[in-house]
Amino acid sequence: MQECLANVHRHSGGSTAVVRIANTPNQLRVEVQDDGKGIPPEKQSEMGCAGKNGVGMRGMREGLRQFGGQLEISSTRGLLTQL
Repeated sequence: MQECLANVHRHSGGSTAVVRIANTPNQLRVEVQDDGKGIPPEKQSEMGCAGKNGVGMRGMREGLRQFGGQLEISSTRGLLTQL
């Protein structure tokens, strides 16, 4: 969560972030949205390639993987979601 919010602060250019947490017996889902500029398409393509992510993204993916989780990223201008 900390790295996700740090990415919003460093890169989005937005002024607001919303965090949603949903807990069910089999799943914990964390969703972060901001009102920033979004991730450029070429950067999104890089993020899909192994070894091309920045240190923060790799760390988030690895941390989640250790607990059987996954990181999903969806981005459009004005609405960035990191799940």
